Amino acid sequence: MRWADPTEADPGSAASWQRRFTKVGLSFDDVLLVPGYAEVLPDQVDVRSNVTRGVQLSVPILSAAMDTVTEARLAIALAQEGGMGVIHRNMSVQAQADEVDKVKRSESGMIVDPITLPPTARVAEALDLMARFRISGVPITQADGKLVGILTNRDLRFVRDVQQPVSAYMTAEELVTVPEGTTLEEAQEHLHKHRIEKLLVVDEGFHLRGLITVKDIQKKVKYPNAAKDEKGRPVRFGSVGGGGRYDGLVGRFRPEQIPATGFSIGVSRLQAALTLLGKLGDGVERGPVVVTVFDRDRIADYQRMVKRLRDANIRAELYLGNPKNFSNQLKYADRRNSPCVVIQGGDEK
Repeated sequence: MRWADPTEADPGSAASWQRRFTKVGLSFDDVLLVPGYAEVLPDQVDVRSNVTRGVQLSVPILSAAMDTVTEARLAIALAQEGGMGVIHRNMSVQAQADEVDKVKRSESGMIVDPITLPPTARVAEALDLMARFRISGVPITQADGKLVGILTNRDLRFVRDVQQPVSAYMTAEELVTVPEGTTLEEAQEHLHKHRIEKLLVVDEGFHLRGLITVKDIQKKVKYPNAAKDEKGRPVRFGSVGGGGRYDGLVGRFRPEQIPATGFSIGVSRLQAALTLLGKLGDGVERGPVVVTVFDRDRIADYQRMVKRLRDANIRAELYLGNPKNFSNQLKYADRRNSPCVVIQGGDEK
């Protein structure tokens, strides 16, 4: 293609267009690379490739660490097909760690560090955790990691007082567990025998060591070429700025070290790290106190609470969305950067 000549008398004429453009134009769909003759069948080809000495991909595909290309959804899709996504760094340290965490928990032979809660945690915390990670159950452990129960959506189906401790509703008796070293085939038999979806892996001291779910086994069958590490977890990278000084920065705030790629002068990363460590102010203006709607019949009471808070020069507002899903109210408070929420049911007048 040629650029228009501003000195032409009539740039829009047919003759001018012919001079500016070539006779033949091709797009991607117009070009085909014709393969040569080969006697090798597709099932005889091995395209596995090593990214590093310890990371092997089933298919040699990596995505770019660009903010319009790779986040958790693409990284998960690539890992399932045998490739790997490099999550971009154009976000806060915590946001990037959360993206990597979503990939890490999306598919595993066994989840070696499952999300847990202590027995004293409130039901509201459990609901928020389940909604955040899109999981249907949470193991309950003591501070030393000893398993004491499991809490599932079924246990919370008719719970109204979300301020009760999870120990009041968790399943603590006749827990179905398996020892470390249990294969996925053996786990499948246990899941089928007991008609359950989650299998708790414990050591000799009954400390939680992992979690195997029905979905994990189903994904293993559905995605046989998925790229995984030696523990069966999807391989993934986070781009946090290379050069040595900032490698593993995310690992300071997560329970594992995450490799780094790319390059950054590190000023924004350093600021984010200092903020998370409490060395700097977060620079975020705190939102209002959100008064939640736990009982629709008490809207007038909730409105009075908001007025009393405002009269005391405390920013406050009433949740005006659909109160049916309580976890959505807590998510709304998070989005508003609320320092706290007010939760009051009919038995707490």
